This record gives sequence, structure tokens and C-alpha cells, in this order.
Amino acid sequence: MRMRQLGKGQSVMFFAPGEVDRRIRRLMPRGNEPENGVQVIDILRWAMHETCRDISHHLPHWAQQGVDHHRRFSAYKQYSSTEDRFQGHKAPCSAPK
Repeated sequence: MRMRQLGKGQSVMFFAPGEVDRRIRRLMPRGNEPENGVQVIDILRWAMHETCRDISHHLPHWAQQGVDHHRRFSAYKQYSSTEDRFQGHKAPCSAPK
């Protein structure tokens, strides 16, 4: 979606389920009474908060994936170098008689 003229005759409207609205309002700083309504900054604050929360939740899983990848890649490199050393011996052994 292109928003070049946002604020110059164009506007954005946000729709969210009740649960999301409650979470956004929970993160609003004190002094921003609900009658002021939810502002864009409140939505951005909530989106950033949820993003950080999601990253924190998934970080151990992603770290484990990285460790697993490194272990598999190291094993592959070791296997590949071993295979290359025996390449010259492989051909005579597998030649038809």
C-alpha cells in the first residue's frame, strides 16, 4: 500500500478486535484517559511491544536452530573432505571386472 499523501488529504483508520483494543489500552501511559481515544502512537507502541515479546519468546528456538545447523554443516564439511581423500581409491574398487 502506498501512502505518499498521508496527512495531506488522506488518512488511515485502524480496526481491531476487542482483545487487541484492550491490550493497546493497557500499554497506554497513565494520563491518557480512554476518552482521548487510541492514537496512532498507542498502536505503534503496542505493535513494537508485541514484536519484542514475540522475538523474546522465539529466540531460544532460533538459537537452537543455529546450533543444529552449525553442527550439521560441520559434519557435512568433515564428511566431504573425507570423501575427497578417498576419491582416487574409489574408482579402481568400483570398476567392473
